[in-house]
Amino acid sequence: MESSYNTDKLKEEILGKYLDKIYDQFGYKLTRIDDYNSQMLGIDLIAEYKSIIYNIDEKAQLDYLNSDLPTFTFEISYYKDGLHKEGWLHDNKKLTHYYFLITNIHLKEKDIEDGISWCKITSVNKKKLIKFLDFIGSVSKVGEKNNK
Repeated sequence: MESSYNTDKLKEEILGKYLDKIYDQFGYKLTRIDDYNSQMLGIDLIAEYKSIIYNIDEKAQLDYLNSDLPTFTFEISYYKDGLHKEGWLHDNKKLTHYYFLITNIHLKEKDIEDGISWCKITSVNKKKLIKFLDFIGSVSKVGEKNNK
């Protein structure tokens, strides 16, 4: 049986090739980053717009092919070996500016090796998302205090 890691890597490669064609069709000037160290810093793509560089982290629902899930999960924190760790959303070592959430991935045939027919891409500004979540959290805390 092939390892999950190898299967996941194959899916990512096929999706990456498909997405690169889509980005090109829309005229986006993006550079795909393949080196491990950059990817660990949250950089899958680099975009340049009006002389500003943006780091993009692609997040894909590759375990839910041919499905349109109404949600997307951001890794806030987790426990590993009994230690609390920051997830990628709040990891200050990550250099991500935007997330491209790749959802609703549909295949041409039964297997991903046959290709992807279409998907949905949602761009999320990391700073704005965190600011929004902070606002919701502060509003929620105020509401909790008023209800006591």
